[in-house]
Amino acid sequence: MTAPTLSRNLNYDPFRQLAPVTLVATSPNVLVVDARLPVHNLREFVALARSRPAELNYGSPGNGSASHLAMEQLKAMAGIDLQHVPYPGFPQITTAMVGGQVQAGFMVPAIAMPQVNAGKLRVLAVTTTGRTAVLPSVPTVAESGYPGFEAISWQAVLAPAGTPQAVIDRLYRELVAIIGSADVRDKMRAQYFVPAGTAPASLRQTMVSEKARWDKVIRAAGVQPE
Repeated sequence: MTAPTLSRNLNYDPFRQLAPVTLVATSPNVLVVDARLPVHNLREFVALARSRPAELNYGSPGNGSASHLAMEQLKAMAGIDLQHVPYPGFPQITTAMVGGQVQAGFMVPAIAMPQVNAGKLRVLAVTTTGRTAVLPSVPTVAESGYPGFEAISWQAVLAPAGTPQAVIDRLYRELVAIIGSADVRDKMRAQYFVPAGTAPASLRQTMVSEKARWDKVIRAAGVQPE
């Protein structure tokens, strides 16, 4: 929900022109570092960053991306100074981190975890408020000293505003049945997604709260619209 704040020429209003149907799934992001970095948890990473202000680089898939804003949120909460290096996407960030050009980043687990399992990256924390079932052994940023930190990814289905309520209700019922099927849930979890299937009103609340959360981070970090 950052597009209305970060896009100068956004030609639609998601709150006025889209009708919530259901939240399909959520996913944590993971804070990962180059495995050669001498840190094994978030506290050690913060201590290292404080001892080397503006010397460590972090990668993200661009200005205003979820990964960028998550790190800006951590920087503000932890009082650390890291240099932002934008890349076209997570594969390029992974290559740069393995190659030593950047030392850290918030990444989607489906891309990060194979490199973690190979010993090339190290996972320090997940970004959910509580531990997630898809990575139960990984501590959260919040429990590692920064209560209130959250930076999840989420996928939802929306319809054009003005869609008849009966159609919204039917879509919601059908989607919840699909999300609830064992095969779909297994496939989601294999990609580190947590199945959801919330009601339209709940999705709208999620949209409102996420926009408020990230607007605050954007303003505090001075991220400029593009």
